[in-house]
Amino acid sequence: MLTMPNSHKENAPTAATVEASNTKPNHLRKDSAMHHNATVLVFQQHHLDITDIHGEPWLRGRQIAYALGYQNPAQDIKNLYERNADEFDDSMTQVVELDTAGGRQSTRIFSLRGCHLLGMLARTEPAKAFRRWVLDVLADYAERGRRAASAKITANQAYQLRQAAALLAERTAEPPQSVYARFFRAFAIRQTGDLPATRFDEALEWLRHAAPPAAWHPQLTPDDVRYLREQGAGDTKLLNIAIKNRHLLPPAILLTTQEG
Repeated sequence: MLTMPNSHKENAPTAATVEASNTKPNHLRKDSAMHHNATVLVFQQHHLDITDIHGEPWLRGRQIAYALGYQNPAQDIKNLYERNADEFDDSMTQVVELDTAGGRQSTRIFSLRGCHLLGMLARTEPAKAFRRWVLDVLADYAERGRRAASAKITANQAYQLRQAAALLAERTAEPPQSVYARFFRAFAIRQTGDLPATRFDEALEWLRHAAPPAAWHPQLTPDDVRYLREQGAGDTKLLNIAIKNRHLLPPAILLTTQEG
């Protein structure tokens, strides 16, 4: 089994680590951190720094080469990729600027799908185990993503949202019921506790910075008022409704008014 020396490990952006078990090298440890907080994966003692792109882990080509058992990792992974570049698309590999032991450099990274394809193309001894490990990491991330998507906010988070809603109502002089009605429509929920945990930050930001609702102003023209007086034959109730709430006018009156 090849071991990546510490001198070969590129600088990780932070220190959190998700490790593969020594007894079950193809699985992530069950007590590992949630994937969006992890910055390192470990395969058979090889550390692979995560570059997070839209919540998905991407790994550095040079470190993948060490894990695959290549003796000249930088050149070997370059050759492996270039020989098969037509099999990769933008969802599988990209070149980005990353901090490395040698400073900030353009670095080719691979998504988990790209990593699996590299494992299929490689003809090294660890390649088979690496492919299985990548599939397990993919499954783990998919399951964590499903759980995160279905999780609702905590009681403490709901309290924070209610406090923010109260401050919004105070700031805009808007009735609390109106604040909640707009908030629930914006996030397609029926009550605060229904909010997905993944949208908590977005919801809190909305409540902190939402503009007050636009005031409604009657748009009746003098001709409209004259027409209503004539047609209403002294129906002051209809006239008052029309002046205050044009959108409540019977469609026939609106249509005749527009035609006249």
